[in-house]
Amino acid sequence: MERHESRMEMLTESVKSIAFKKQQITKVFHKGDEVEVASQVYGFVGSYYEATIVSPIGAYHYRIKYKNLLTDDESAPLEEMFTSAAIRPVPPHQDETM
Repeated sequence: MERHESRMEMLTESVKSIAFKKQQITKVFHKGDEVEVASQVYGFVGSYYEATIVSPIGAYHYRIKYKNLLTDDESAPLEEMFTSAAIRPVPPHQDETM
């Protein structure tokens, strides 16, 4: 039992270390940046949606506005809050990479 607890403590510290490193390398976004946001909705996990940064919220959160998703009444683009871990820059356009 003691060996199991020791191993669990070691794994917990390892996970914390990895999470901290992830936060250190997370890109900082600014208002107006074009980004992609990872879906957290069951059935859509792994899909990304184009969005724009509306504003930063604290150190690791952002308010985003989707380009192609609308509010329930379809009157405006949907806005949501995400952690920086769920946001990535848009890939470069093909003509920029050549």
